[in-house]
Amino acid sequence: MPTFNRRGTSGKGASLVTKHNAELCGKRNVARVMNTFPPEFETGNVLNNIKLSNRVYNQLKLHSYAEEKRMNRLHDKVEKATASLAFDPKTRLILYKSLNSCILDEIGSIIATGKESIVLYGKGGQTDLHKIPSEVAIKIFKTSLNEFHTRNQYLREDHRFKNRCKGLNPRKIVKLWAEKEMFNLQRLQRAGIPCPTPVLLKKHVLFLSFIGKDSVPAERLRDAVLTPEELANAYKQCLNLLKQIYHECKLIHADFSEYNLLWLDNIVYVIDVAQSVEPHHPNAYTFLLRDCTNVSTYFSRRTLNDYVLSPEETFNHVTGLGFEKRGQEFLNEIQAYEKNVRLQSEAIKEKDNFSFEYFFNQTKELHADDSSSDEDDDNDDDEDYTDLTSGDEYAATLSKSLPSKIMKSPSRKTKLSKHTP
Repeated sequence: MPTFNRRGTSGKGASLVTKHNAELCGKRNVARVMNTFPPEFETGNVLNNIKLSNRVYNQLKLHSYAEEKRMNRLHDKVEKATASLAFDPKTRLILYKSLNSCILDEIGSIIATGKESIVLYGKGGQTDLHKIPSEVAIKIFKTSLNEFHTRNQYLREDHRFKNRCKGLNPRKIVKLWAEKEMFNLQRLQRAGIPCPTPVLLKKHVLFLSFIGKDSVPAERLRDAVLTPEELANAYKQCLNLLKQIYHECKLIHADFSEYNLLWLDNIVYVIDVAQSVEPHHPNAYTFLLRDCTNVSTYFSRRTLNDYVLSPEETFNHVTGLGFEKRGQEFLNEIQAYEKNVRLQSEAIKEKDNFSFEYFFNQTKELHADDSSSDEDDDNDDDEDYTDLTSGDEYAATLSKSLPSKIMKSPSRKTKLSKHTP
């Protein structure tokens, strides 16, 4: 490269060049890219007769600065999140403790990865507190929500969690998500539906029974190679599973597809039920139609055209509602039905709230002049009573989902009986 004087020129006469010469600038920009850009910026070998214009160089320079700032900004978030195939320190600590407490004897390789979780293979240990099977699947929910932004629409209308997911950070939302999967799996098991058995839940790590043989996991229905007879059997099982989940479990899977179904010994197993909702969810029947469409589309492509019901026929077969429209009109009819169901449930809720408010206000009026007894009641507010004897999922979340004041002060009923005729 020539040297330039203060005026920005080099040479004399015909050999005179300026610092703005396009060829010289192109070579100089290539040298700057190789020497001044950060090591994380992959440039490759660009020294072989390559020239960069000032416009391209400036764009690359701005891009490198922006990438460097972004990586510095996201460094802490990556360290505190379970994303991709990397575990954050808290997740690793949970796994280490499970080994030290003999819950696990060994942690194996990765079975599957998805947008919401990573599944590992593990060998169960021996402990007096928990019954651990010999083979377990360790489902680790990602604490980074970058890949699954729509969790709230499945949580906010669930009565088990709607009062618990307000104002929570992403990590606590993921803990609720793992808890919801455990409850839904328990509900499927009570109905006798083939699915993994939840063994233990520790924050966002869920230990499940392993579906497979000799450390080899069961194939997804999408990847399984089936004969025509096996394919017809799988389709029949899928229809029965949709119907059984809807009627007996009072749930809608909301992601029922060949990706979330396992095939083992001619049996279809249901997995990934964290997003499952109950029929009174505002979008429940829209989700169910989507599940029916997934089943019809998959089996129609697998040479079962003559036997597969259409999405509308599948929906009517599962629900028994008997809608007659097709296409967009069918979807409009479903959404109108959802609206009516939601209005009815809201009317019942409003009626219950009115009854509570009425008797609560009557109680306040009766005790307006009894200040001394009110002070005695305030002293009783130090103790909370929580009934968890039923062992059901509703009892397990009742104390967390309801305000604590409703569970307190049982003496109000006795005082009400004294003043009423």
